[in-house]
Amino acid sequence: MLTDFGLQDGYVAEMRGVVMSHDFEIRLVDITHEIAPQDVHGGAYVLSTVIERFPQGTVYLCVVDPGVGTARRPIVVRHRLGTFVGPDNGLFTPILGEDVVEVVEIVPERLGAVDVSRTFHGRDLFAPAAARAAVGANIHCLGNVVTDPIVLEGWDLVASGDGIQGRVLHIDRFGNAITNIPEQALEGRKGVLVKVGEHQLDDVAKTYGDVAQGQWLALFGSQRTLELSINGGNAAETLGIRPGDSVSVSWEG
Repeated sequence: MLTDFGLQDGYVAEMRGVVMSHDFEIRLVDITHEIAPQDVHGGAYVLSTVIERFPQGTVYLCVVDPGVGTARRPIVVRHRLGTFVGPDNGLFTPILGEDVVEVVEIVPERLGAVDVSRTFHGRDLFAPAAARAAVGANIHCLGNVVTDPIVLEGWDLVASGDGIQGRVLHIDRFGNAITNIPEQALEGRKGVLVKVGEHQLDDVAKTYGDVAQGQWLALFGSQRTLELSINGGNAAETLGIRPGDSVSVSWEG
């Protein structure tokens, strides 16, 4: 389960209760419920970091849904790695590609959902659909085929002959600004220059300890993408970096 609900309220428990009511043996694992409210890009990023770690066939119940109750579609995505249930708002951008088997739009009547809240599709649509998928239901039983699921803008890189432009996808708990610029894009490059806003660096470090305490740096994190950090500090707060900010990397050759 991945949501932006937090744990202060009972929203997560309600969803868990719905799933368990379908089958008490379904094993529920929390990815996180601390995605920033309405941060679809952040939710998509966190989802992208875990999907290779879970067993094939896992069902992912994901709700970061600022458009709940509008015309945005509730969907189920069957993928080589598992099944993904949630809103069609770009949250599933990381898995939309050649490994997608099929996508369907959930039809409430096929779930037996007759009293669907306009503000809590996580409980009334996504949780029961995920439970059905977890016990082996064919997703065609849940709705109608979709051929154009939403993909987030700005997820892909913009490349030029002597550089590349990406964006900050996520700020983690430590204040590291995590980008979509992959390590392989800089392999063998010399004279690398990293810019974000008015700040720039002329090198990419290997570890936080490569710079003095309190100094900012760029390095490749555990997801093999470029991160902007401060050794012993919070880069996002100190440098004023936010999700969506542009990050450019250039090189001499």
